[in-house]
Amino acid sequence: MKAAAQKAADEERAKKMDEFRKEGEERAKNADESIKTILKPEQLTRLSELRLQREGVRAWSREEVQKQLNLTDEQKAKIKTLTEAQAQGGGDFRNFRDMSDEERAKAREEMEARREAFDKGMAEVLTPEQKETWAKLQGAKFEFPQRGQGGQGGGRRRRPE
Repeated sequence: MKAAAQKAADEERAKKMDEFRKEGEERAKNADESIKTILKPEQLTRLSELRLQREGVRAWSREEVQKQLNLTDEQKAKIKTLTEAQAQGGGDFRNFRDMSDEERAKAREEMEARREAFDKGMAEVLTPEQKETWAKLQGAKFEFPQRGQGGQGGGRRRRPE
């Protein structure tokens, strides 16, 4: 009975994640249309390159990226399987703040190991030619600031004392 409840919860979570993904894609599409009226073509190109760098292999789930990489149906299916497994294996880290330092460290290690396994599995999907195309689509390498390292919207929020 417990396994059935867990499976139902996993399916519900996957359904919600798919809904969020679709909503996000729609918002991004609308934002892209607005941005096209503001930026110059070379700026749009660079924005696209930076977006791909930031998303990494997760961008391979997007239809326009799949077309640019000329992915086969088999490759698309592998990417979907890996992405769904990654989403479902996430664990519940919403209460990070309530964890001890040891629990937080262990959770981070688990998340990092899962991310590395995901990235490795994804990297095995592309052919050498597709990997070359992927590198070109990303353009010149840009070093993004570390997330959560302060600055506007970043870092840990402090409670007033």
